[in-house]
Amino acid sequence: HVLLDGSASMDGGTPDKLVFAKRAAAAMAYIGLASYDRVNIAVLQGRTARRFPPVRGTGRVFQVLGDLSGVRPVPGPTDLAAAARHYAAQITQRGPLVLISDLFDPAADRAISELAGTRCDVAVLHTLSPDELDPPVEGDIRLVDRESGEGVDITADLGVLDEYRARLAACQEGLDSVCRKRGVAYAPAAV
Repeated sequence: HVLLDGSASMDGGTPDKLVFAKRAAAAMAYIGLASYDRVNIAVLQGRTARRFPPVRGTGRVFQVLGDLSGVRPVPGPTDLAAAARHYAAQITQRGPLVLISDLFDPAADRAISELAGTRCDVAVLHTLSPDELDPPVEGDIRLVDRESGEGVDITADLGVLDEYRARLAACQEGLDSVCRKRGVAYAPAAV
C-alpha cells in the first residue's frame, strides 16, 4: 500500500514536494511490482482516499507512472485523519503500507494511528522542503496557509526563525514518538 498526500500543502517547496512524493511512490511501487506483489496506490485528498486499480508485475510500471503523473493537489483543506480512516476501512490485504506526506495537518497523529490500526507494516515518509526546514525569509512578510487561504503577518528576524526551527523540531519529535508508540517506522526526508 502506497498512500500519497495530495493536499494543497504538498504543492510547493523547492524542489516541489509533490513531485518528490510522486517519485518516491513510484519507486516504492516498483519494488513491490518487481517482487510480483500486489500494489495498491491511493491519493489522500479532502476527506477521502482516491484509489487506483491494484497492479501486479513489472509490466504494470507504466500504468503506475501514468496514474501518479495525473495526481494534482486539491485546493482547500484536507482532513488527513479522515482520508486515512477511509483508506484503512477498505484494506483487505495486509502488508507494507507507506504514507508519504508533509504531515501539515493538526490531526496527523490520528492519521498515523488510523493506519497503524490496520495491522499493516506502516512507515511514514515525512517530506519537507529545504525552505520549510530553514526558511530563507527576513523582514515583514505575510504567510498564507495553502489549504485554508488564511494569512498572518510576521516580522521574520533571527529570534522568530529560531523559534520556528525549535517548534518544527518539536513537531518532528512528537510525530516520531507517536510512530514509535504505534510500531510505525518514521523517516523524515528533506526533498
